[in-house]
Amino acid sequence: MSTFIHRHQLARQAVAAIRALAPGPEERETEAVRQAQQHLAKLATTEGLFPTPHFPLKRRQYSGFYRLDEQPDHGYALYLALHEPGDPFLNPRPHTHASWALIAGVRGSETNALYRRADDDATPLRGRLASAGQVDVAPGTVLHMVRGDYHTVAYAGTTQDVTLHLYGIGLDSPQGLKAPSFRATDSDTYDVDARSKAYWGVPLIAQHELEAALAAGHRLDLVRIDADAATWTALAARVDATPAWSAQLRLHEVPEQLDPAQVDAEAAPVVLLGTAPAVEYAAEALARRGLAGAVRLDPTELAGAPA
Repeated sequence: MSTFIHRHQLARQAVAAIRALAPGPEERETEAVRQAQQHLAKLATTEGLFPTPHFPLKRRQYSGFYRLDEQPDHGYALYLALHEPGDPFLNPRPHTHASWALIAGVRGSETNALYRRADDDATPLRGRLASAGQVDVAPGTVLHMVRGDYHTVAYAGTTQDVTLHLYGIGLDSPQGLKAPSFRATDSDTYDVDARSKAYWGVPLIAQHELEAALAAGHRLDLVRIDADAATWTALAARVDATPAWSAQLRLHEVPEQLDPAQVDAEAAPVVLLGTAPAVEYAAEALARRGLAGAVRLDPTELAGAPA
């Protein structure tokens, strides 16, 4: 099975299993939490599921966050995050999240210093933190945080670090953007609007991966985002001329043509044809319509589209 389809299916299955467990935002060390950790650890350690070419580091300030799944209301948001050696993203500001969080190691090791409030939270934008330990997130390790837990993130490795992050409420939800962030570990001041809206990366696949998926009989929806007319015309001609393609690949000139009710979102991701910035905006809109987890195909891959 094509890696991008296998990853999509396993991610959907893991998130569905964790949704069924329904861990609460302040639920700590329960059987539901332990089972949720196991599901995410299994996904994170599945061999070959997260190849480096699928996740190019796109914006150093966001450290390569890629959305793999999410509910239309921002619930159960699953991201892959990567750091490169020397990456300046290392987050020294202790911050919390709008709900629970699970962070699982894929490759490398990410250091999370943990904190809890040491005040009564009675004065808005003021408070104190106390250390609550440290967890190094490596393959096989899953850090669980409840709402109100704070952490900082650091990485000092010499190779790429990759982690999976699952949040009860997504980072860029209205609640997530307002989650408190202290200015420093010893600061008595925190901010609630310090985070800006981000457009997450979309995993990149190659033309041969698309062709292999079609040859294996997978039904795919491909949406034109910003490919030029000549490339799109050439692709349409190839689809018409290739029986296997015409049976398995549905082309959509604009995202609005894509009817979520007609897409088997559990079986395969939507494929977006375009350059990274435009595709990220389109992927965000599709996620709000129940089609999170799209992948990207670069238009330059299709330069020789006609058979």
